[in-house]
Amino acid sequence: MMLPISRIASVLLLTFGAVSASNAAKQCFQAGGPTVYGDVTATVTGCVNHSGRGFAPFGPFEAQSISERLTCTYTFNKPLLTSSVTVESQSHDQLALLTIATDAGPYTPAEGDVVTPIPGSLSRFAVVVSGAGYTGTNPASSGTMSLKNNPPEAIRSISVTQTGVGSSPTVIRVCADDAGVPTPVVRESVPVPTLSEWNVLLTACLLGVGGLFAFWRSKRNSHQAQA
Repeated sequence: MMLPISRIASVLLLTFGAVSASNAAKQCFQAGGPTVYGDVTATVTGCVNHSGRGFAPFGPFEAQSISERLTCTYTFNKPLLTSSVTVESQSHDQLALLTIATDAGPYTPAEGDVVTPIPGSLSRFAVVVSGAGYTGTNPASSGTMSLKNNPPEAIRSISVTQTGVGSSPTVIRVCADDAGVPTPVVRESVPVPTLSEWNVLLTACLLGVGGLFAFWRSKRNSHQAQA
C-alpha cells in the first residue's frame, strides 16, 4: 500500500487568462442578444443590427448601424486577445469619424491598423487614420481596422463611437478570429519519488537500531574511560 502522496498523476491545465478558442475560424458579434464564441459570450449594446443587405461580404445581422453620437459596445464575459479582434466599416463617410476604446481606455490609431478597402465590398474607397480615429475618403469607403499600436494584450470590451454626420449611417461589424486565441497548454507533472509504508517502517527501524548502537557505544566508551 502506498502513501496518498506517493505519486502525482493529475494533469495541469494552464490557460491564458481564461481565454479559450471556439470551433469557428471567425465569429462576428450580433446585437440584440448574447453571442456565444467558444467559452466566451459577447453582448452588444448601444446599437442595432443591420440586415447586411447590399453590404457584402457582411452576412445577415452580423453587422450594426452606427450614426452620429452613437456608441456600439461589445462586452465579453472572458477576455479575448486583442490581436484576434477586428473592426470593419462600410459606407464610411469622410465626415464620419469612428473612434475605438477598450476597457483599458481610448485607443490611439496608427497607419498600420487599416486594411482598405474590404474585398468584395461595394464601398471601394479607402478608410484612413484621422487624428484620434478613422474616416472614409468618400461616402462609399470601407476598411478593416486592427488594434496594433501598443494595445492591451487582452480585452474584455471594445467600443466604437461615431462623431460627425455622414451621408448615411456607417455599417460596422466587430469580429474575433480564434486563430489568434491560444488553446490551453497541457503539461504533465513530474512524478515525485516517495517511500512506501513498508520502506518508511524499515527506514525507521534502521534509524532506531543505529541510534541504539550509537548510544550503547557511547555508554561503553564512558565506562572504559572511568575505569
